[in-house]
Formats: sequence, structure tokens, C-alpha cells
Amino acid sequence: MPDGGQDPAWPDDYVQIRADLRGMRDVSAALTAELRDNYLPHRDKVDQAMIVPTAAPDFPELHQFLTRHRESQEITTALLAEHGNATGALARAADAIATRYGDTDGLAAARARDIADLMQGR
Repeated sequence: MPDGGQDPAWPDDYVQIRADLRGMRDVSAALTAELRDNYLPHRDKVDQAMIVPTAAPDFPELHQFLTRHRESQEITTALLAEHGNATGALARAADAIATRYGDTDGLAAARARDIADLMQGR
């Protein structure tokens, strides 16, 4: 953005892009349903299946293996949670864009920072 805080001028080779706001609403609904119906129930099953009781190891190699195994479980759980969170954020952002700009030409009204804010959950 220029120093004066003004939006930059459009480049000479500007090409209009159309946003399908109805399509965004459909994508939002589909992502939300997929997350709720097909992802979260299985993620929770994976979390439960990874809980394995561990015995006190009698030798260092077994202890090292069990330590690495637990670290892998924790990383997997965190990645599964982040995937679900990111999918939900994308669905909410698509819905918010469709709602906010549904009565206007979305790209004429939306600014890049608006989209970035929505994707960040602001």
C-alpha cells in the first residue's frame, strides 16, 4: 500500500474476476457437513485408538521406542486437530464472504485485507 494510505491504482492489465457467492455458500455448507459428518467422528476414533497403555520399560531401547511412539501420537493428534480447525475456518470464511458481499459485486466491494481478515478468523 502506498505511504499515503491510499489504495494503489489498478494496473493497466487489470482483468475482472467474478466471485460466485452462491458457490461460496455451497462450499461452506459442504465443508461444514463433511467436517461434522465424516471427519470429526473418525478423528475422535483415531485419537482413542492411539491411546495405548505403556508398561515400564526394562531396557533403554524399549523406553526410547515408547518415547518416540508417544511423540508421534501427540504430533498426529495435533495435526488432525489443526486440519479440522483449518477446514472449519475455511468454511466460515466462505460463508462470511457470501453473506457480507451477497448483495453486491463481491470483488468490487471486497478488499484483499477483508479476505485475509476472514481467513484469520477476525
